[in-house]
Amino acid sequence: MTVKVSKPAVNLREELADLRKPTGLAGEAMLRAETPQEQFQLIGAGRRNLIINGAMQVWQRGTSFAAGGGLVYTADRFWRYSGTSGNIERSTDAPTGFAYSWYGNTTGVFSGGTTVEIENNGGRSGFFPQQRYVYSFYLKGDFSNTHLSVNFRNTIGTGTDEVPIITFSKANGNGFGNYSDWTRVQKVIDTTGYTPHANNKMLDLEFGNFPVGGKATGLQLEVGKVATPFEHRSYGEELAACQRYFWKIIGSKPTFYAFQYVASHKFMIIQFPVEMRVTPAASITFVGSGWTSYQNDRQHYKAYVSSTPTDTVVYYITDGQWDAEL
Repeated sequence: MTVKVSKPAVNLREELADLRKPTGLAGEAMLRAETPQEQFQLIGAGRRNLIINGAMQVWQRGTSFAAGGGLVYTADRFWRYSGTSGNIERSTDAPTGFAYSWYGNTTGVFSGGTTVEIENNGGRSGFFPQQRYVYSFYLKGDFSNTHLSVNFRNTIGTGTDEVPIITFSKANGNGFGNYSDWTRVQKVIDTTGYTPHANNKMLDLEFGNFPVGGKATGLQLEVGKVATPFEHRSYGEELAACQRYFWKIIGSKPTFYAFQYVASHKFMIIQFPVEMRVTPAASITFVGSGWTSYQNDRQHYKAYVSSTPTDTVVYYITDGQWDAEL
């Protein structure tokens, strides 16, 4: 017996058109984006980077620092702890899209890095332990013998109450290479299972054996296991974030004058640009002797001096800096 089966003709073009998913204007824009960075900008996926001044824009303390000795801050939020002769400098040799890099113009290797406050332990950084993070950065130079140590710490350079998390090194098979040109490197830092000590204030990210002539910039720490495009922030925003930890008067001198507030004393008040992390340590050059600091806090600095309205001495400061670093 023969069975005949008939099937209606199908217009393939119409069927495919019916399968098209409407995307709308936003969807079309996402589809037309040529790079992941454009897509991140379209959906507003910003403020991912927990590193302050990762693009090396802000250098309040200067642009060149001796490489030897103990702890010294260089670019804002970045420090060198120990090393040899030569200088840590700001360099204009940087990857496309960056203005500056951190340059080891030294005769030998040194240690240096940055820190992130621990949110659970009183910090205000957005960093929470027990998560997986990816740390990415651009390197140029021979980093074959460099290691990156990641720890929870009380203070930079000391091991008291330290909680080691991971070390990336040649010996551990997860180190770095010799980068003849700018190369973006990323390392996954899994803090799951690592609980900070109650005294730990920071996640310490320290490069050991930073090489002679080595350069770094574009440092970014974010949640996840794959690095996203570097989050560029404006200089003003980055400066304000840095000034929470350190502020230095920059500009023509003198700067702040004392005013007569009672018959026997003159008084000075300096409002900080942003609220500082803690009440800062002040280092000030006064004109006129006998100054006394008075009830200072995270928002302002105050001082008074014994002086009458008829006093011919003008009281002011010529230089000042306030330090609230971790």
